[in-house]
Amino acid sequence: FELLNEPVLPRGVAKETLGTFYKDVIAAIRSVDQGHMVILEGDKYAHGFDMLVPPPDDNLMYSFHYYNP
Repeated sequence: FELLNEPVLPRGVAKETLGTFYKDVIAAIRSVDQGHMVILEGDKYAHGFDMLVPPPDDNLMYSFHYYNP
C-alpha cells in the first residue's frame, strides 16, 4: 500500500504531523493485514524524510521522487 503520493503539508502544519499520520494508518493496516508492503513518502513532493521515524515493521519501504537530471 502506498499511503500518499507526493504529500505536501500545508503551511503552518508541523512536519511531525505526517509521521504521526503514518504511524496511525500503519497501525490500522497491521491490525487486519500484516503481509502487505507499506510505502511511505516524505513531505515536499516525496523529498523531505527528516520528520519520519519508521515504526518497527518488516514490510515498510520509503519511496522518493527525483526530477532533476
